Amino acid sequence: MATLTTEVEIRWDGNNPPTIVQKAAEVADTYFRGGIAHTTAGLLQLTPTATENPAGVIMGLASGVDNPVAIADLIWIAVTGRFFFAFAGALDADEGEGVSMPAAALFDNPADLVVNAAGTAGQLGILDHIASTAVSGWVNLSRRSAPTNI
Repeated sequence: MATLTTEVEIRWDGNNPPTIVQKAAEVADTYFRGGIAHTTAGLLQLTPTATENPAGVIMGLASGVDNPVAIADLIWIAVTGRFFFAFAGALDADEGEGVSMPAAALFDNPADLVVNAAGTAGQLGILDHIASTAVSGWVNLSRRSAPTNI
C-alpha cells in the first residue's frame, strides 16, 4: 500500500470508546482522519523509522488547523479504544497477537497493518476479533504488549 490520500472511515466499539488527546506534529505533512500516527519523542509523524511506535488513530485536526499541517500544529488522536480496520493481515490464527506496521510500509495507511513480526514498528494494539479472515478485524489499542508512552 502507500500513504493515505483521503480520509478512512473510522469505526470504534461503543463498549470500548477511544481516549482522544492532542499531540503536536513533528514535521509538516497531511494528516487524514482514520490514518495511523506514529510517535517519536512525543511528537507525531506519518512515516516513522522501524524503531518508532504507533501513537494511535488520527481523529481529526485541532480547531483552526488545516492540511497540510505545519510543525507543532495539534492533531487529535485516539490513544486507546477498540477499532475496526480492513487489512489483509487479519487472520483467524493470529487473533490475540499484536498488530503493527511492517518496516517495508511505514506509512499511515491502516490497510498495511500486519501481525507483529521481525522488522515491524512498535505495536499499535492487539488483534482481538476477526470479522472476516484476511479482510478485516478489531484492534484493541488499549491492549499492547509493550505500552507506548506518548
